[in-house]
Amino acid sequence: MILFNTPTDSKTAGQKTSVVGGILNFFLAIIQLVVGLISGSAALTADSFHTLADLGSDVVTYLAVSIGHNDADDTHLYGHGKFESIGVMVLSMLLAVAAISITAQAIGRFFSDESVALGPLPLAIAFITLLAKEGMFRYTKHWGEKFKSKVIIMNAWHHRSDSLSSAIVFLAIGLNMIGLQFFDALAALFITFMLLRMSWNNGKEAFNELVDAAVEEDILKEINKTILATPGVSSCHYLRARRMGGDIYLDVHIEVAPYISVSEGHSIGDAAEHALKSNIEGVVDVTVHVDPYADENVTYTSHPAREELEKNLLSVLKTKAPDVKLVKLILHTLPEELSAEVTIEGELTDAQAQEIKKVLTLPQGPFHKTSFFKKIA
Repeated sequence: MILFNTPTDSKTAGQKTSVVGGILNFFLAIIQLVVGLISGSAALTADSFHTLADLGSDVVTYLAVSIGHNDADDTHLYGHGKFESIGVMVLSMLLAVAAISITAQAIGRFFSDESVALGPLPLAIAFITLLAKEGMFRYTKHWGEKFKSKVIIMNAWHHRSDSLSSAIVFLAIGLNMIGLQFFDALAALFITFMLLRMSWNNGKEAFNELVDAAVEEDILKEINKTILATPGVSSCHYLRARRMGGDIYLDVHIEVAPYISVSEGHSIGDAAEHALKSNIEGVVDVTVHVDPYADENVTYTSHPAREELEKNLLSVLKTKAPDVKLVKLILHTLPEELSAEVTIEGELTDAQAQEIKKVLTLPQGPFHKTSFFKKIA
C-alpha cells in the first residue's frame, strides 16, 4: 500500500508524498475552516481555502509522477517524461497564484480598519498547521532530493509556501491578540517575493524542457569530454542534448578510423554510450552515429551501389580470371575516395591481379584505388 510502503524510486516517492500531503491537507482544511468561522478569524478562514487548493497540487504531483514514469508505448515512443515537466509547470503556476493570494491578503490586512479580537484557539490551530506543513515540506523535499525528482521537489516548495502562509496567519493572529496588525503584512510581502522568484525559476526550467532547450553548457562540456575520452573516438560533432522530466536524452556523431570494420565501429559507439550513461548524471538515452570521417562540412558524394560494383567485379573476374571465385568484397566509401579490398578463392597470377586492378581503378573503373587481391586456399 502506497501510504505505508517505503519509496524505492521517484515514482513511488512522488505517489506516497502526494497521498500523505493530500490526506493531511484535507483534514487541516476542515479544521481551519470550522475554527476560522467560529472564531471570526478571516486569516484562518482564508488559509483553509488555500489549504484546499493545495489538494490540487498533490493531485497534479501524483498524476505527473504516475504518468511521467510509464514506459514508452505505441503513442509515446520516447516515454512520458514530459508529463513530469508539465506537472512542474502547473505547480509553478499554483505556487505563483498562492504567492499572489498571500500578497493580496497582506495588502488587505495592511489597509483594513476592521478589528476582531481573537482568542487562543485559532492561534493554536494556526501553529499546528504551521508545524504540519513545514513537516510536509521537509518530508517531501527529502524524497525529492533522494531520487532527484524535480516535480517532487517543486511540490515540496509548494508545501513550504503553505507553511510560510500559515506562519503569516499565526503571526497575524498573535499580533491581533496584542493589538498590532501590520507587521504580518510586511513579512508577507517579503515572503511572496521569494516565492514568485522560486516559481519563475522552476517554471522556466520546466518550459525549457518542454520546448527541448539545450542542457546547460557545463554539462555539454562534460558530455563532450567523456565522448572524446572513449578509445577509438577521434572527434565528435553534431552533439545535441535535451531534458525530459529531469532525464537527459542526447544524440551525437563520432568519428572513428575509416578502415575499421562495421562491427568495430559499432562497438566503439556502444562504449561511448556506456561511458555517458555511467559518468554523466541524468543521461538515460544516447543515439550514436558512427562516421569514418568528419562530415560537418562534407558535400554529399554519390558512389555506385554495392550491387553494381560487385556485378562489375564478377564480370571482370570472369573475363580475366575465369577459374577464381569471389569470396569477399570490402568497400571503403569516403568523400574523396572509393576503395576496395577483394578476397578470392583460387589461383591468380600477379599479372592477372595487376590487370584486374588496373581495370577496376579509375578512370577505367569505379574505384579510386583497389587493394591487392588476397588469395585463400
